[in-house]
Amino acid sequence: RCLVSAAKATHFRASKAQAGESGECLLFLESVRHPRCQVSVVARAVPRQEGGRDSDDSPRVGAGAVSELRWPARTCLGASSWFSGQPLRVTVEERGAYDLHLELHNPLGPLGGVCLRLADTPLHRPVSEVVQPSSPRRVHSGRSATNAIAESFSLSFQLVDSRLVSHRKTVVFVRHAQSIWNEAQSKKNVYKMAKDTDHALSATGVQQAEALSRLLSNAAADPADAEQVGCILQPDVVYVSPLTRAVQSAVIGLGPTLVQPGGPAQMTFMSNAREKLNLGGFDTRSRKVGVNILHHVLGKLRAHYREKGDEIIDVFSKLHFNLQQVEEQWWTEGSAETKEQVQARMREFMTQLLYSPDHNIVVVGHSHFFRAVLAGYMSEEFREQDPEFAKKLASAKLANCGVLRLELDPARGVDGGPIVDAKFLLGSGFDL
Repeated sequence: RCLVSAAKATHFRASKAQAGESGECLLFLESVRHPRCQVSVVARAVPRQEGGRDSDDSPRVGAGAVSELRWPARTCLGASSWFSGQPLRVTVEERGAYDLHLELHNPLGPLGGVCLRLADTPLHRPVSEVVQPSSPRRVHSGRSATNAIAESFSLSFQLVDSRLVSHRKTVVFVRHAQSIWNEAQSKKNVYKMAKDTDHALSATGVQQAEALSRLLSNAAADPADAEQVGCILQPDVVYVSPLTRAVQSAVIGLGPTLVQPGGPAQMTFMSNAREKLNLGGFDTRSRKVGVNILHHVLGKLRAHYREKGDEIIDVFSKLHFNLQQVEEQWWTEGSAETKEQVQARMREFMTQLLYSPDHNIVVVGHSHFFRAVLAGYMSEEFREQDPEFAKKLASAKLANCGVLRLELDPARGVDGGPIVDAKFLLGSGFDL
């Protein structure tokens, strides 16, 4: 979809031009379609050389890139998705002086690239470019490298004026309800922890998610409370980790509110919101993609509600699920994620939030990942304002179904401490 509507973009640029404000170009990478291999993306904004174009009528390659953006590698059957943006360090007004270089890489080296004039690249519209590798090369599948005839790649992205997404964001973190893994861990039942993967909610977890739904329903009926939690009652987007316990928690806890008349009735699966894969973390392992995630969750919901009626099943049927980010492999292979992998994923997660056109964002996810994000991206001012609370946010876990409202300031950038405020909602707090 277009990140920003044409009407909104035109009106906004006109008002900002009158105010003398200049916006920065953001590159929002969507996906790359490719033969089975591991692909990462590098983008550079490069000053154009005098003369304009080479003999083949392509933009002439200049030297001295003003920015170099990187998106981490994905391993998929036929497509890799990112859906995250980064600043090009070029203003919208100056983009005519720059070319955009997009390169695809695998672990063995470059796969191909394309060079575009930024001035000819439309703003706020999806763009798809075909990248033709120049020769046969070795293709890396994630486990082995084999000789293969090079095939064409299709790269999709959008170029966005930063002024249209630079407003402050309200982001609400909701931790999933108690899972079977959590329950077994509390009882030191190693067998129950290890006999399954991607664990569903426990009976207690279902009750916790139902309690969250009642809290939201009661808050919606009270004008004073409704104003405080309006960001959850009427969110612009609800991102959900594709792990079963998070999807169940979102459907049971938030679904009844979202499907009310006038509600968004939609959830978007966000692969970057999944839990950190720690050594022995069977609850973070999955092999389900796309609609298979929904089929699995629906089966678990039916098992829970077999004797309780069809209300939640009806809610599930009314919700629309955006599966774009989980159509291909979205999990991490190996026994555990490395520190570098987690940091890269957290950074991408934060750029997805910071440079979103949405104002009110809900993320249903996991305690370890949320804690790492909070520790890595709280502003120094917030840490100094309430050092004890900030220290606990960076070290303690949210309670099951805990609800934490954050304020994000995109003007600070991803490296400037964009989380400027945090507050628990609905009487929730830390895990005891």
